[in-house]
Amino acid sequence: MSELEDLEKRLKELTVERNRLARETKSLHELIRRAKVATTTMATLRSVLSEEKSRQEKYLGLLLENCSDIIIMLDRDGRFAYCTEVFLKKAKIPNFGLVNYRTAMEVFPYFGRKAILRLARAYRQAMEQNVDRHLDMRLDLANDGSFRDY
Repeated sequence: MSELEDLEKRLKELTVERNRLARETKSLHELIRRAKVATTTMATLRSVLSEEKSRQEKYLGLLLENCSDIIIMLDRDGRFAYCTEVFLKKAKIPNFGLVNYRTAMEVFPYFGRKAILRLARAYRQAMEQNVDRHLDMRLDLANDGSFRDY
């Protein structure tokens, strides 16, 4: 084979290689474009979801702030996570910070063992069954002798 033939053969190989690289480069550019679109879409979706979550939290906050019922929300450990202002007023507790992350026994030691055990049992059942629980009890929230049905 002559030197010219070797060069022509090498030129063909390089042309094939260049064409392959051009296809791969085009494919990579398309992947990058798609990744940018996906990233932009995800960022937009996160923003929309965040705004919606914020809107719903604000609505729920307003709803709970203006609720005339006593509502107490406990975390999985049975500690206060939220309560309505009505509850705080009835229990004569000046602010939520005094009950936040405390158990019912810590907040109401005067309820007595029987009432606390009943509350604990109802709470445990609600957690195990993953359901809301309604419990009727006669309590003296303010510890002033004024028992009421709750």
